[in-house]
Amino acid sequence: MSDANSRMLRLEETSRDIRDSAKTTPEPSARDTEPATRSPAQAAASEPPSGPAEPTEEVDGRAVSVKGDSGEGREADELPQLSQEGEKDLALKRALANDMKSRANAKYKEKQFELAIDLYTEAIDLTGNRNFVLFTNRAAGYYQLGRMEDCVNDCETALRLGQKHPELTDSNTMHRASLRKGNALMKLMQYAEARDAYNTALRHKFDSSEAEKKYQQANAALKRKAQQVDVQAKCDRLLEQADGCFAEGEFGNAAALYTQVLRKQPELGIAYGKRASCHMKLGTFLDALEDAGCCIRYGKREEKVEMYKIRARALMFLKEYEGAIEAYGKGLEIDPLDPDLVDGVRKCTMEMHALNIPPAPSHGDDDDDDDDELDKEYSAPYPVPPRTPLEPGRPPTSSGRVILPQPMLSRPPTAIVPGQMELIGDKERGAISRPPDFPQPMQMDID
Repeated sequence: MSDANSRMLRLEETSRDIRDSAKTTPEPSARDTEPATRSPAQAAASEPPSGPAEPTEEVDGRAVSVKGDSGEGREADELPQLSQEGEKDLALKRALANDMKSRANAKYKEKQFELAIDLYTEAIDLTGNRNFVLFTNRAAGYYQLGRMEDCVNDCETALRLGQKHPELTDSNTMHRASLRKGNALMKLMQYAEARDAYNTALRHKFDSSEAEKKYQQANAALKRKAQQVDVQAKCDRLLEQADGCFAEGEFGNAAALYTQVLRKQPELGIAYGKRASCHMKLGTFLDALEDAGCCIRYGKREEKVEMYKIRARALMFLKEYEGAIEAYGKGLEIDPLDPDLVDGVRKCTMEMHALNIPPAPSHGDDDDDDDDELDKEYSAPYPVPPRTPLEPGRPPTSSGRVILPQPMLSRPPTAIVPGQMELIGDKERGAISRPPDFPQPMQMDID
């Protein structure tokens, strides 16, 4: 049986128990409640008043007058009217609603928010949508579940009920409803509306330090949002100017403008990608590698494919063919049918073959025996010249074996242009090899 069916059965059992208890309670008879003889004054007082009765409506178990200034009953607003039933039925509904509320409060404290919301909803239906406390409590459950729109709606309903019937509420309850509404609006990043809600909370309770603090936070968030809109407008103008410079072949000016954009928005992937294209045009391949890596980190899917192409071309210019093939492979993982990526792998492989560069051996995790043999081969007591090809006609060693040179896993760049930026990255970003004396970067702490 599902949880929903179980909850409905429990609700029906509770309603039946309360209804049975109400039936078994004896009602006082007229003989017991009225004296045997009545005086004329008592008889006149017991007679119903002549003329039309003053219109009333039931709100949270109380009869509230709805007579307007003209003496006529006002029409119902957006909230439905409670049906006019007998006192016994009203008492039964109040008792059942209070029981539902108590159970809902217990479930809320146990952090069973969904079940608490269901019980609050049952209690609201029993009271005819007129108990504002139930709405504020259910709003708290919605807030805990992240349903901020529902939380705001329940808080607004509670505030409308409080304004409509001020005799049934107090300033503290209205303060809590306004404060809860403001908290939900802050989660929705509707800072102007949240500030208004906190201001309303201060009107109901002017000495509330919490409402004052929340008001200041909403005001500060609203100012930050306005500044972000202004920054975005400035970045859009700079991007437009930079694109114009790039189209006219002014790659240095375009790169400088993209740099200004990145100072304002450090995680704008498209700016990194466009600046990487400028570096490729200027021949600063290390800077292009770093910007392409940043674009891969922050950019969109289609931008990442183009950045893997730029990385591969930059690595080919730096004679890092194995890294270039790896970059092309990363791009093919995203778009296996891209013709530029497929053609790039073919060209890179052909160039490696023309330069007689052997591919780097790949040792899997399951080839432990082969790895051990390789370690023994290179642990001989005699020196093994690294990265030195075997001369033709070289005799074998005293052990009768010919020692092969170590495989070339990577090749350093042929030249490092002064002023180029260092690319430091992990395997995912495809870091390239550096000369032994190349300065190592300083690792920065993060919060």
